[in-house]
Amino acid sequence: MHGSSQKILTSTSEFFSSLSFLQTSIDLILPPVCNLCRRDLEETNRSLGLCGDCRESLLICDKSFCARCGYRNSVVSTECLCPQCAGAQYPYSQVFTLGPYEKVLRTAVLQTKFSDGHPLAESLGRLLASMHEEAIRSFAPDIILAIPMHWVRRFKRGVNGPDAMAAAIRRYLGVGSCRRTLIRNRVTAAQIHLGKLNRKKNLRGAFHVRSKKRVVGARILLVDDVLTTGATCSEAARVLRWAGAADIAVAVLSRASVNA
Repeated sequence: MHGSSQKILTSTSEFFSSLSFLQTSIDLILPPVCNLCRRDLEETNRSLGLCGDCRESLLICDKSFCARCGYRNSVVSTECLCPQCAGAQYPYSQVFTLGPYEKVLRTAVLQTKFSDGHPLAESLGRLLASMHEEAIRSFAPDIILAIPMHWVRRFKRGVNGPDAMAAAIRRYLGVGSCRRTLIRNRVTAAQIHLGKLNRKKNLRGAFHVRSKKRVVGARILLVDDVLTTGATCSEAARVLRWAGAADIAVAVLSRASVNA
């Protein structure tokens, strides 16, 4: 029995050694590059997939951010709430974001919307998770869900950035997968050209919870790329609350103004 165990350990060690050698060989032929600027990556930045310069430019925060809506505001209370959110009601309790939808972050978000943007979306998800790790772990999500894209739009675009982000955040935090818990019932009009009220109407009834058993009593982290009026995340959170979720937080790459 001991001999069999030793053989298994030896085989496992040889397997991982082979994988390490294979990865080293691949790196020599195709050196890893930054998923944003495409420059060669140093060893210390390979796990993130972003070079040091891009990482720093994505994390520049020159003002405070409201913990409830994620909007940049120079006037924030001791509870980290902006004046607009002091008495407001949202179906989600807090927002985690990298920053405003502008400059390098805006460029990065737009790149994740193309078919080759999956690696960048994963890198940005890991960056978001590392930036807010303490707060997200304190929230203690049981489920991490991406805002779903309808299959027709997914087929046309070929990628859903929030899916890649959510997967990266789940791996970073060690939270199990719970895919297809929340689905999109129908194709909706693009939100970008709609006003706040029309955005709400456009999304009413767009989401559906497939299994309430997974959601009842759960603490859920919703993941999306951009939060503007909050209509999309609010509708998704409302449906999850109705299905029995205990609490919901939102993680987005960027927070945009209505006119962005």
